[in-house]
Amino acid sequence: MKKILLILLILISVDLFSQPQDGSLAPDFTMVDMNGNNYHLYDILDSGKYVIIDFFGTFCGPCWQYHQSKALHHAWEAWGPPGNNTLRIFMIECDGRPDSVIQGKPPSEGDWTDGTPFPILPTHLPNGPLVPIKYHITQEPTVIIICPDKRVKYMGFTPPDSAKIRQFMNNCPVNPIDSLKLITTSIDSVPYLLCNDSLKVYINVQNYGIKTINSFKTNLYMNGNLIDSLIWSGTLSKFYVANLKITSKINNYDGSYKLLAKTEKINNIIPPLPDSMAYRFTVPTTKFDLPFFQSFSNISFPYDYWTLDDTSYPNDSTWQAIDLTYDTALIIPFYNIPVFHEHNLIFPPINTSGINDVYLHFDVAASINPSTGYDAITIDYSKDCGEKWHNIKTYTTYNFQTAPETLVPFFPNDTQWKTMSLMLDSVGDNNMIFLRFSAGSTKGNNIFFRNIMINNLAGINIYDYCYNAKVYPNPSNGTFYLETKEAGKIEIYDITGKSVYNESIKNYNTSINLINVKNKTTGIYILKFITENKIYINKIIIN
Repeated sequence: MKKILLILLILISVDLFSQPQDGSLAPDFTMVDMNGNNYHLYDILDSGKYVIIDFFGTFCGPCWQYHQSKALHHAWEAWGPPGNNTLRIFMIECDGRPDSVIQGKPPSEGDWTDGTPFPILPTHLPNGPLVPIKYHITQEPTVIIICPDKRVKYMGFTPPDSAKIRQFMNNCPVNPIDSLKLITTSIDSVPYLLCNDSLKVYINVQNYGIKTINSFKTNLYMNGNLIDSLIWSGTLSKFYVANLKITSKINNYDGSYKLLAKTEKINNIIPPLPDSMAYRFTVPTTKFDLPFFQSFSNISFPYDYWTLDDTSYPNDSTWQAIDLTYDTALIIPFYNIPVFHEHNLIFPPINTSGINDVYLHFDVAASINPSTGYDAITIDYSKDCGEKWHNIKTYTTYNFQTAPETLVPFFPNDTQWKTMSLMLDSVGDNNMIFLRFSAGSTKGNNIFFRNIMINNLAGINIYDYCYNAKVYPNPSNGTFYLETKEAGKIEIYDITGKSVYNESIKNYNTSINLINVKNKTTGIYILKFITENKIYINKIIIN
């Protein structure tokens, strides 16, 4: 292991915004209801109240059915001001419709205000659509239950009845009994944040005690060695979150690391049970030139330089390589991933220097689960090593569908695949680009990928076999023959994407070309034959 030199620059702020997934911090907001009354979410939560938000559309049939079921009315009577006064309920209209439509004017399903005892918050001015955007509302109705600790306890497309509402409220953390208690809720320092010898570490801590915290000391360890002591000062009220951002300068980095954040002092008092949280990561030191190709022949995933950024849900199923008997592929098992959980897959760093137009190609197989919404795959890029991500394209299961709908877990046969291509706007001519597949679950059905390629060819055709290019014998002892009628270039890659062979061939009516890779270790390799406008891909095996 090479010596590590760390120079830590600490930037600290209070973070009140987060991805609104189950168990995450609910974004704060202030909105005005139809009668002109103001409501501030965090003021209500700070008073110890539970909050339910029903995001609805005025002409949404399922929304109207839920409204007519009176489930929220029953909860209001039992636990709102008429009951034990521990709950507040809001309906947020997502379509920006005027009050007259909310009150029943067509195309509304009916008069949403009739007999509704809790506030309705429209998204026309002065409120605007920011709150549904913050909560990433993609389907109506969506109901959210927020605990007094500002954590989302439930977020789903299936609206709960009053019994389920009570159950979720009972599962919220009890009111704090400890005088001083600070919990580390996340620590993150993923490899793609490494840029210009700079590693960024993010630590979130939350006050789960009765008293306001004015200072705390957290020690940060790297592979068991103390590297810094972080001292925070300010005002951290009950259930508020502090976000620590640490910029570390690293020289001579190499290998795998374990970061550990451990709270040592709170208001200058040593806690009896110091809280801690660890995070493991590997520093990538390699950039891949174009064309970049990745098969998923080895089911031990993730491969070197790929990153699973899913630390928020360590117990979930996530991206993995799988053997389909006729081939291997990458799967995101949405069928087993809870609603609104997000799992990010970070590609290795790609060098696009000197190439202006860059394209992503992949094979995909998917089926829709008719009992849920559409799962989503968002493709993002970053030019600053993950500091900021920019969206290129969002696909849903509808875009990827290659097989009939099914209620059971989907696994494709060899005919249920298609190839898709996408121009990666704004990623050209950069010496380090990161791509990310962000998977957002509705607990729908599995999506599969294989033969992921990034290059500068638009609309290329990718074939596993073709009459114009034939490889034999396969498997072999390392001697192969490529038979083709076209000119082009032969490239062979191992399963990590490392180039092990390349050769250009001339154009004959029929050309048989010897490929000698006897000096390579046994295993699976990917052979590409690149012509003027096609790429033929073959999996070859050296035994």
